Amino acid sequence: MPWFQSLQADDLDAINRFISGATIRTPAAQALRDQWITWFDTRSSWEKQFDRVTFDEARNKRLDFQLANSLTDAEKAEVRRQASEGISSEQAQGEADRRQTGGTYSGKASSWGSGLALVGLSIVGSAVATAYVMRKLR
Repeated sequence: MPWFQSLQADDLDAINRFISGATIRTPAAQALRDQWITWFDTRSSWEKQFDRVTFDEARNKRLDFQLANSLTDAEKAEVRRQASEGISSEQAQGEADRRQTGGTYSGKASSWGSGLALVGLSIVGSAVATAYVMRKLR
């Protein structure tokens, strides 16, 4: 485990444990689990820590797996209900719910990119402003 682990990385690890440890009930669920393991193992640390698109994709893959592992229409309906109405990670952190109809996520980055990108831009902007002021004071 890295010295720093974001809440998103914790959530992704939980999804990984869920899919990897689930009792397989259908061949389709087995195929999705195999695809998940390959997909998860090829994500970079940065993607797991900060990339919202990766997180959205993981949640959509979890939903697909849960539906494929459901044996009856009633089970599938309950999976969809929980995906649509359950508390999302964002809601648990006091943020707005980003789910689409049916409990899926868009997989699109926000218009300004990740919070990490904004921090980087702020640091660069501050450094440029400081350099400008220091030059004027000479």
